[in-house]
Amino acid sequence: MNLIYGLKNVLTRTFLEIILILLLILPGIFLGFCILTYGVNVPYLDQWAIARILLKVSDGTINFQDLIAPYFEHRMFFPRLIIIALAFLSNWNVKDEMLVSFGLAALISINLFRYSGISINSQPEANHSSNISNHLDLLIGLGILTNLLIFSPIQWENWLMGMYFKYFMPIAAISSAILICSSRIKTLLKVFYCTILSTFATFSIANGMICWLVLFPVLFPTRQEILAQIKAVWVWIICFLLCLGFYLYNYKSPIKEFSPFFVVTHPIEALNFLVALLGTPLAFGSVFSPVLLSSVLGSIIFALLFAISIYIYQSGEMLWRRSIGWLAIAAYAILSDAIIVLGRVYFGIEQANTSRYTTFSIYAIVALIYLIAIVAREIYSEKINMEREQRSRQIPFSYPNNYLNQSLCVLLAIFLFSYTQTFSFSLNKMAEVRTSRLQGKACLLGIKILVEEDCLKQHINPKLSVVKERVERLNDLGFLQPPLIKSPVLLNYRN
Repeated sequence: MNLIYGLKNVLTRTFLEIILILLLILPGIFLGFCILTYGVNVPYLDQWAIARILLKVSDGTINFQDLIAPYFEHRMFFPRLIIIALAFLSNWNVKDEMLVSFGLAALISINLFRYSGISINSQPEANHSSNISNHLDLLIGLGILTNLLIFSPIQWENWLMGMYFKYFMPIAAISSAILICSSRIKTLLKVFYCTILSTFATFSIANGMICWLVLFPVLFPTRQEILAQIKAVWVWIICFLLCLGFYLYNYKSPIKEFSPFFVVTHPIEALNFLVALLGTPLAFGSVFSPVLLSSVLGSIIFALLFAISIYIYQSGEMLWRRSIGWLAIAAYAILSDAIIVLGRVYFGIEQANTSRYTTFSIYAIVALIYLIAIVAREIYSEKINMEREQRSRQIPFSYPNNYLNQSLCVLLAIFLFSYTQTFSFSLNKMAEVRTSRLQGKACLLGIKILVEEDCLKQHINPKLSVVKERVERLNDLGFLQPPLIKSPVLLNYRN
């Protein structure tokens, strides 16, 4: 009977673990399905600027300056290389670029799941064999919540715009660097790998420069380590300055209306814009205005991150070391949003609810989830230790943990409710994007016979002259699939 009972428990446990693992990967599977379903193979907006690079490659006139030249605020050297390679391998099927975004998100998910095992596993009670199964459940549960965010369709603008995989590159670099820093390799080797990753992020998108700042405390978490590894510190600083100098060399900001002084003279608007950015990933689909809801949710997120950071800082080195990676991710998200505030607050708070910025803000919520878990486990561990001490002295003990449990349940309920509403809204937006791109593609394919200017400007690119200039060359290279319509009969069939 004992053997049968034990076998039943093992099978039940295995079944539950399989269910949890399926739930863990389900958000990624569903998002991949959405990309394949709603993605449309047609160049759109900024991709017509990339078309110029592809034509120069085809002509053999491409040079280093073309690859490193600023595009708005960014030096997109590495994204351009990736796009060129994919374009000539697949006749510029922009859905391949969308899959690069998906691949980067999968890499981020794997990195964070692995790091969560390292940071959570350092808890004192995790050493007890009786808690191993519960510990695994916690990791998978946190991973499910994290993957809901990483693969959230609220990022629809980035998922369905091929070249926007650049927005995933900095956090992919940071998550990889954090995992490297948690290993036991030599510090100089960590600095070498992190330098490569930070350079990769810097020359992918402007906020990639933040990697250099947030990874410093991950590499050197304490003052003692800074002093002990002073050579490695100087190597990191010099590499950062060289990278920054090269980035700024001959750099001219393309945004003429940019003025950081607006933030100084309008601090309340700037702060409201910042918290709205933080709350935007969970702010759509409800009866409330997205602007109002994003500000409220963003304020809660910011306040929780601030309070937890203070608690961790005051709790000693052990908790600081366990949390430093998540604090770095939170800092990356907030600093990225701060850069957006500098450049976009002038246009009004509605800009904060733009889909493409959610790829930055999401990681503040991801970091918050793990920081809450680490701090909560620390508090429970403290309770266990105090109970043992009091029992050894035969003194009655009670620890008021009900408030903590209730607070965690409330936060989880708010998250799931907000996420569910935003999820439904986002799927509708993805469907709208598909319809718009298909309309634009139909108009583009008939451009040789009938130029439907309103359609092309609305669904392809407002700069119609750029489209007209490059569309035939792209067609000759086989970069438009299917090719342009040249028969009036086919055009009538299309209509």
